[in-house]
Amino acid sequence: MLDYNGSEFWNIDNELANVQIKINQNENLQTLYSKRFEMKTDSFGVSRTSYLKIAYRKLIKEILYNSLKEIQESFDDEVILEAKLPQKENPNTRDVKTFGIACIDDAEYFNIHSFKIELESYEIISHEEFWRLLETKLADLK
Repeated sequence: MLDYNGSEFWNIDNELANVQIKINQNENLQTLYSKRFEMKTDSFGVSRTSYLKIAYRKLIKEILYNSLKEIQESFDDEVILEAKLPQKENPNTRDVKTFGIACIDDAEYFNIHSFKIELESYEIISHEEFWRLLETKLADLK
C-alpha cells in the first residue's frame, strides 16, 4: 500500500503473514495489527519492537489470556500484555471516502475485545521465539 507521498507502508512481511494465516484459521481469533522486529534504524533510532493485536470470541478469553501470559513470562520483563476494551468510535477514521484498509474505513473496527502483546528486545532470536510461540500457542487454541 502507498501513502499520500507515494511511499510504501503497511506491507505484510511474508514470514509474518504465514504466522497470521495460521492464527486466523482459528475460528475464535482474528489478528488486527502486527509488526515484526526489523534490524533497521528509523527516525526514532533502532526499532526493537514486535507486537500482535488480536481480537477474540469471549468464550476463549480466559484460555487466550493464560496462553499470552505464558508467552509474556517466557521473556523476563521484555513483554507487555494489555487487554483492550471495545471502542465505540474508530480513532483512525479519516475524511476520505475510502482509504483501502478496514482499520481506517470501518467505523466499527475497534468495537471488539482484544489483547495486545508486545516484545521489546534488540535480540533477533528473542523475536523469532516470540513469533514461534504466538503461532504454536494460538493456532489451535480452543
